[in-house]
Amino acid sequence: MALAEIVSCDEFVIEKSIRESSCWYDDVTGLEVEDLLRGEKAYTYILREGEKPHNYYVSFVETSGLIKHQPIVIKYFAEAWFCRNLTIIGPNTDETIVPIIHRIMHCEPSDPKPLNRKLS
Repeated sequence: MALAEIVSCDEFVIEKSIRESSCWYDDVTGLEVEDLLRGEKAYTYILREGEKPHNYYVSFVETSGLIKHQPIVIKYFAEAWFCRNLTIIGPNTDETIVPIIHRIMHCEPSDPKPLNRKLS
């Protein structure tokens, strides 16, 4: 049985927290992300916009040194949110994506390292 999607006034709390994250890179291409992450340690990541509403990328350095751009979609159901990539992660009630980043990247909880924006 499918869950009914709803809209609530707090619906976008998680997405607001993504956009306000220190590792959020607005208006950046995949190639620019690869330049930013090149040479960083494994599991260093940034968050960036996807092509449609509620779509994002977790771009990160794999253990091989290659850069992976993992697409995710944020969905809202009842009192929780879900993150969909290869699997569905949720229900989640945290107001930040940080507690599930390691699941998106398929690594240990202590592995992810955000690449914070360099403010000018």
